[in-house]
Amino acid sequence: MAKFCKNCGLEIKEGSLYCEKCGSPVDSAPVVNQVPTTYPSQPTYQGVPNKTNSLAIAGFIVSLVSLVCCSPAAVISLILSIIGLNESKKCANEGKGLAIAGIVISVIALLFLILIICIYAIGIFSIYDTPYYY
Repeated sequence: MAKFCKNCGLEIKEGSLYCEKCGSPVDSAPVVNQVPTTYPSQPTYQGVPNKTNSLAIAGFIVSLVSLVCCSPAAVISLILSIIGLNESKKCANEGKGLAIAGIVISVIALLFLILIICIYAIGIFSIYDTPYYY
C-alpha cells in the first residue's frame, strides 16, 4: 500500500517520517489507496517576446533630431516611420506607437521647415523690392 504526501503528492517510502521532497511530516495512520491530490506543475510555454520594430525606432529618433535641428531629415524620418508602421501592422511587432509619433513629429518638422523657408524667401525678395537710399 503506497502512501503519498499530502503537501506535494510524492510517494512516500514505507517507514519514513518526513517527505523527501517537501519535508512535511507524514501521518502515522495507515492510508489505503490514496491518490495524490496535487501534481507537479507543467512548464509553461512563454514564447518569444515581440521585438520593437527597428524602422519605427529609427523614424522616431530621426524625427526628433530633425525637429530640434530643423533639418530636411524630416523627409527621411517620415519615410522610415511610415514603413515602420506598415511593418508593425504586418508582422505583429511592437512599435506602432513609435511609428505614429515619428509620423506626427516629422509632419510638424516639415511644416516648421516650410514656414522658415517661406519667411526667409519673403525676407530675401523684400530686400530687392526696396529702393536703396545713399
